[in-house]
Amino acid sequence: MIVLTTVSSKKEAIFIAKKLLDKKAAACVNFYKIKSLYFWKEKLHKEKEFQLIIKTNSYKKVKKIILKHHSYDTPEIIFLKFNKVYKKYKKWIKNSIKG
Repeated sequence: MIVLTTVSSKKEAIFIAKKLLDKKAAACVNFYKIKSLYFWKEKLHKEKEFQLIIKTNSYKKVKKIILKHHSYDTPEIIFLKFNKVYKKYKKWIKNSIKG
């Protein structure tokens, strides 16, 4: 499964990625710079953000860590579960997250 979130800076992306990996909540975290347009409190915002792609099998652990360390009041936390995953990759994720 994959969890998506966005953060406001590269520093925050690295910080949250390291927390997820240190706590064995994720096997891998990718992130990249994006531009976002969104409404917040009835105002249009245009921001530079970083998108995190979190590979995990533990949505609850990831959600808990994101909520604890995220700078936004309402962080994006989107969970994507797949019905087909390459067996060796799935096994790697499972073994990486074992604590």
